Amino acid sequence: MIDIGSRKRNQPAPPHLIFEALTQPDRDPQRPWLSLQDDERPPAVVKARKPDLVVWSLLFVKRPHALIRF
Repeated sequence: MIDIGSRKRNQPAPPHLIFEALTQPDRDPQRPWLSLQDDERPPAVVKARKPDLVVWSLLFVKRPHALIRF
């Protein structure tokens, strides 16, 4: 079979869009991308410096002082 089309994207998303998605993960209820499990909580943005730094609190309740750095 010959493949005549694809949904693959060759270019990454622009940094400002990634920054917005990480600082406001629930901004678009029509397109949720962060799905949490029962033992997880929504992250809090601890620090943000546009466009290259976002620090989240950890999703897991068992490790309240750990951080995730993007």
